[in-house]
Amino acid sequence: MNAWAGALLVTGCLLGSPEARAGHATDPDVDYLAETLDQWEFRLSPTRLDVGVYENVSVGSYYGLLLLKAPELHARWTFFERSKWAVATQLGYLTFSLRDLDKSAESDLRLQVVPFEVLATYTYRPDLRFSLGVGYTEVAVSSGELAPTQSGDADEDLFESAKGSLGVSTGRLDLATEYRISDLIALSAEAQLLLFQRGGGAATETLQPDRRTQIVLHQKANADLKTQARGNFGVGFTWAWDTFHLKLGLYRGAYVLPLVGTFVPTQLKVMPELDLSWRF
Repeated sequence: MNAWAGALLVTGCLLGSPEARAGHATDPDVDYLAETLDQWEFRLSPTRLDVGVYENVSVGSYYGLLLLKAPELHARWTFFERSKWAVATQLGYLTFSLRDLDKSAESDLRLQVVPFEVLATYTYRPDLRFSLGVGYTEVAVSSGELAPTQSGDADEDLFESAKGSLGVSTGRLDLATEYRISDLIALSAEAQLLLFQRGGGAATETLQPDRRTQIVLHQKANADLKTQARGNFGVGFTWAWDTFHLKLGLYRGAYVLPLVGTFVPTQLKVMPELDLSWRF
């Protein structure tokens, strides 16, 4: 922990020096603030592309998921800006089909993810801002009907088939504080707290022992997915030049799956964070 903290401080001093400074952006390129890109402004990272399509509206996609044939799209709208307050909402959608990736798959396994979040940012001073966010993510996994399994003599038409679905809903609270050390560097403290995490499933199995008899079995269950991973906390430095933005941070606690939003425990005592992007 001390070694990581020392490395962050040394890097901050080097990148924050006048020799390394190539200018600065008005705001760091971060997701915890209720802000959007300017119209026709682009944000590009190794995994994500966003563009401001209208005043206070931006859309984007994690384009790397297209390699898995899992298209994703998200949009953010800052619908309220007054005095020191800004409020934004973000909605996304991700879909994936196993048969799109593998045509020979026996079952058409489908995944759908819908994340939704509302963010509010309060600017106490130009160099000090606070953010509060409430997020909800719905994950649904379903399988199409399996190919019937025939048994017995061929002329008896004995078969069985099955299909099912599974869903997980997660609610969380996001907290963030940002302090601008200089025009170039911002120090942030962030926390994510799990509000709830629930799961449910349903399955249907069809049995046909003979030509005149068909048995359909329905099963359904719901559960509170209690976990020891109740949240996480982290600190980070963000360097914001005119075009290039870099963030380095350290986190402790639960790991939150990107896009899916599910909280999972980890054996790691500290998790590093690296984020870089270009705005133009």
